[in-house]
This record gives sequence, C-alpha cells and structure tokens, in this order.
Amino acid sequence: LFPNKLISRMIVLNAFTSHIENTFYNFNKVEFKPYIEAILGLNVHSVTGRRMYQMIKLSYNENKQLVATPLFAKSGMINSLKEADGYIILSEFVEGLIEGEKVKVYRLGD
Repeated sequence: LFPNKLISRMIVLNAFTSHIENTFYNFNKVEFKPYIEAILGLNVHSVTGRRMYQMIKLSYNENKQLVATPLFAKSGMINSLKEADGYIILSEFVEGLIEGEKVKVYRLGD
C-alpha cells in the first residue's frame, strides 16, 4: 500500500469485506445494526453524485449525547486514521449534512 492513499484503501477494504461477510453469512435477512447513532458535531459538505466517507472522532457533550466530530484531512493523512473512531457515509444524493443531525457511525474495526 502506498501511504498517500492508505485511508481511502482502508475504507474501501472495510466496505468491501462487510459486503462479502453479509452475503456469505446471509446477514441481509437478519436484523443487524453494524453502526451506532450519534449527533453530528460540525457541518460536512460533499459533492452531489459522489458517495463520501468522512472520518469522525466520537465524544460526549454536556448532555451526555454521543457526538461525531468530523476529522477534515486528505486521504493520505495517516494521523487522521490514528485519531478516528469511525466514519460516516454521505450518500451521493446529498450535498452535505448539517450540525446536529443524527448520523450512523460505522466504527473502525467492527
């Protein structure tokens, strides 16, 4: 792996292996929740027509709600991968997400 695209490759590998596992173990027919829900801590912008995977850091706010704060870094920044607790997926049909929205966080390693 070349370090300048390490994060991108890791996310693609995670998404690909999850799909293989779901198909192999027939998880499509099982009520399975591979994510946790959190409140988005900052606005996230994306480009319409392209699915985006945004690395996030999890924390709790003063109301004891789980907050997903986006880590804005390029795909080659290994430090952001070290800091990240997971990622969110922005659909190709949206232009972004607004702070305070409920998001699905896919934890790294799950």
